[in-house]
Parts: sequence; C-alpha cells; structure tokens
Amino acid sequence: MMATPILFGFFVSLGMALGAFAFFLWAIMAGQMEDTEDLKYRILQREEEEDTNRTGRRIPTTGVPS
Repeated sequence: MMATPILFGFFVSLGMALGAFAFFLWAIMAGQMEDTEDLKYRILQREEEEDTNRTGRRIPTTGVPS
C-alpha cells in the first residue's frame, strides 16, 4: 500500500526533471545561451563607424580630447 504513492511521486519527479532537462537542451540548441555582451560592443562600434563616416574624423567617446 505504501509503495504506490512513493512510486507515483518518484515518476512525477522524474518526469519533471526530464522535462526540465529537455527544455535546457532545447535552449542550448536554439542559441538562447549565447553571449549577449558581444552585441552591445558591436552596436557601439557600428555607431562609432557611422560617426566617423559622417564627419570624416573619429569622435572621441571618452570625453577627453585626443
């Protein structure tokens, strides 16, 4: 009698763990775990290149004249 609820709980928890693992694998395969830090630096670099192309000279981004 006592084994039935224990087995049921075991299989429910096993199913939840496998579901979480499958979701984790999906996230990795879909590229959800990629580095987002690189994106902000690429955006800043592109804006700096656009400013250079527009003015013909590089505009300092630090506020200190070069």
